[in-house]
Amino acid sequence: MSQNTFEYLASFISGSFHQDYDIYGDTLDQIVAAFNARAMPKQQERTLADLREYLGQHPDDTELSADFYKRFDWDLIEDAFGKPRDFLTKVAELLSTPETQQRRAS
Repeated sequence: MSQNTFEYLASFISGSFHQDYDIYGDTLDQIVAAFNARAMPKQQERTLADLREYLGQHPDDTELSADFYKRFDWDLIEDAFGKPRDFLTKVAELLSTPETQQRRAS
């Protein structure tokens, strides 16, 4: 297994989903859109790459959840954003939108 620290994913989570996360929006879509608006294209690309690698390294939902809560010190309730795999899959989808990809190409 890789020794990847998932630096960009960790930065995204700690910077966008802290106790005052609602300053960026009330929904996951709004929070990720706020990240996309303030992040440089390279940061978006590397965050998405980290996210995909992290999901790929954790195919089992139980193991992914345990690692996710420990690694990212996640304390937001699941009711707000769903279980870790659902949350991460949705974030990957939002980071992969045509609008985001267009911004990276600019």
